[in-house]
Amino acid sequence: MGGGFDLQQYAAHGYVQLLQEAQVQMSMAAKGTPTDNAFVERFMRTLKEEEVYLHEYRDLADARAHIGRFLEEVYMCKRLHSSLGYLPPAEFEAQWQAEQLAIVSAAGFGDSQSATALAEVSAP
Repeated sequence: MGGGFDLQQYAAHGYVQLLQEAQVQMSMAAKGTPTDNAFVERFMRTLKEEEVYLHEYRDLADARAHIGRFLEEVYMCKRLHSSLGYLPPAEFEAQWQAEQLAIVSAAGFGDSQSATALAEVSAP
């Protein structure tokens, strides 16, 4: 490994190759730096504690269906997130888009359809 960080030491060769072929930029924490991926680690903890550990799935399709439902209905629409001012992500995004629409409209960018399109393009 030397002085640098060798990504392939920490990930399966086939996985790394697949990501490289798809031109996906890989991001993995180096050994001893677990905080590099703190947001992902926190999300995975939430997913496990609030969904996975509470169910016994029949098979992979059942797991995908339950986890998908949890993400769409609970995590995005009901679960409050402190980093979003204690709003669910869907509500935070709707509020943000409304603010962007008001800004674009106040700037005089034509009709409301054009303003909506501009606000959606600038979405985070």
